[in-house]
Amino acid sequence: EPARSIFGEAMNTERPPFDNVEVRRAVAAAINRDEYQALRSGSVVATGKAIPRSVPGFSAEVAGQTFDLERALAHMKRAGYPYDPETGKGGYPKPISYLAYRPGYSEQSAQLLKQQLARIGLRLEIRLVSFATYLTLSQRRNQVDMSAQGWNQDYPEALDFYEALFSSRMIADDQASNSAFYKNPELDGLIDRAREELDPEARQKLYDRAQAIVRDD
Repeated sequence: EPARSIFGEAMNTERPPFDNVEVRRAVAAAINRDEYQALRSGSVVATGKAIPRSVPGFSAEVAGQTFDLERALAHMKRAGYPYDPETGKGGYPKPISYLAYRPGYSEQSAQLLKQQLARIGLRLEIRLVSFATYLTLSQRRNQVDMSAQGWNQDYPEALDFYEALFSSRMIADDQASNSAFYKNPELDGLIDRAREELDPEARQKLYDRAQAIVRDD
């Protein structure tokens, strides 16, 4: 069967520098997902979307995030942290804490992410911990700047992913499934409407808008 799991990078939007949307956009553009796929060729498929392709509510019509190093550098400049790749000067001045777990895919992907983000002036400090410690810290408020994250389908609907990963109701001081601690009133409203919408076409329009918000934010 097609995969119904998603893996990605959670940027803690309550902590700098990821409280700045331009930095988040820079990260999204700096990640080369094809290199992620090469780490586990055959079992990982590169995507730029938060919903697996096989899950109802996914839309191929709405563009996802894409790799573009020049665009990533432009976002860093707009964020106020210009970086010169030739000299290595500039970028965000402080190290960024990144939480991953061993053993697992994130132990490998963390090293790759560190290399990719260094190209735009973001310097990761990777902390490898046990899976139990990883769950505790990454879902606890104000603990880490960035972490490897994912979600496995509970029920076959895009709402399962949007609500668990991006709804502000899933933010808590502990055991927050929204480990980016992300809040967007428009997205919250779309999630609420999708939960009650019975017409498939109308619900898909809500998901298309949700997909665009997550992509851009």
